[in-house]
Amino acid sequence: MTTRTEGYRNRPVTQATTARAARSEILVGGPGVAVARVLAPCGGCGIPTKIRVGGKPGHYKCLTSNNTVQEPGPEEMSAFRLLKESILASRKHPILRIPADQRGDAPWTLITEMMRGEHRYRVDAPDGRVVMTLDRNGSYPSAMGNVPVAANKLLHTGPLTEYSTTAAGIFQIERFGWADGPHPLGEIADNRDKAWWVSTPHLRLALRLVEDGRIPPVRILDSWTGVSASNLFKQYAVDVQNIRARAAADPEAYGDAKRQTSIAIRCLWPKGARSPFWRPDWSVSVRAEAAVRHWVRADQAQRAGGQLLKLGSVDEVAFALEEGADQPPVPYREGPGYGLVKIKTIVPAQAWNARGTR
Repeated sequence: MTTRTEGYRNRPVTQATTARAARSEILVGGPGVAVARVLAPCGGCGIPTKIRVGGKPGHYKCLTSNNTVQEPGPEEMSAFRLLKESILASRKHPILRIPADQRGDAPWTLITEMMRGEHRYRVDAPDGRVVMTLDRNGSYPSAMGNVPVAANKLLHTGPLTEYSTTAAGIFQIERFGWADGPHPLGEIADNRDKAWWVSTPHLRLALRLVEDGRIPPVRILDSWTGVSASNLFKQYAVDVQNIRARAAADPEAYGDAKRQTSIAIRCLWPKGARSPFWRPDWSVSVRAEAAVRHWVRADQAQRAGGQLLKLGSVDEVAFALEEGADQPPVPYREGPGYGLVKIKTIVPAQAWNARGTR
């Protein structure tokens, strides 16, 4: 055995010591795949990653195209691995799955589809106008860039006299009315109860509307919260953007990339499908963040003079414009990037109205 001395107390450094040091750099290991503490360029695409496949830095799909590693099952596809990598890089030791025996209790029983707050707003267009329908790019992946969620368990924190941005989770607030177009909380407002359960993005939106004097003060009647982490999915959002950009020239490849990355997002809260995740609070927060961004941009356009006709569930929005208009209303901008839009259709008001709620 060879030894050398350096540093503290002339401690001998052996092959075993080196092996232990290498292992200490690994956060989570699996069959042929591990997540390390530090970023290193992927051997396939060159994008920095913490994934190690067979000890080499790189995204699973990039390094397994030659079948040197056993092909993963559906629940371990590359999109899931990228999402896992992004989450496990957090120093807050996130919990990927709530144990099955805890799911029948609060707060999980309080989280329903209505908490997502997606939009189903549509009205007719006035005669003599045209209707421009826009499609927002990457609504869910871009929302994941900095959505606030609790990395660990949600604890019952009860009524709150004020909200701190260091907390994330679910909150029960008093209902409030809205008469200026689609309700800020979307389908949540369809619930006629005196109080609504909302996730952090919708609470923050409501508090901003209070500051702007657009709604009365909001009281937090109850809450389940944890320490807020806003970067849990940030690397995944970047990875998805890069994957889609590389596939943009091939419609079939782009469609497949969009499907696979969207499946991973939906499986944060799986329903009848196998998944490495079970965090419905994360799922509703991502959906709420996307809905909030969708509503805020439409509201900005409406306040700038645009006539809003539709606010769809995820990324579709429509405005009535003067005949001959070929540009989106301010502040929408046309382009391929996240947050930008593409023009789907421009139709006469008569044709729009004939479609009704379809």
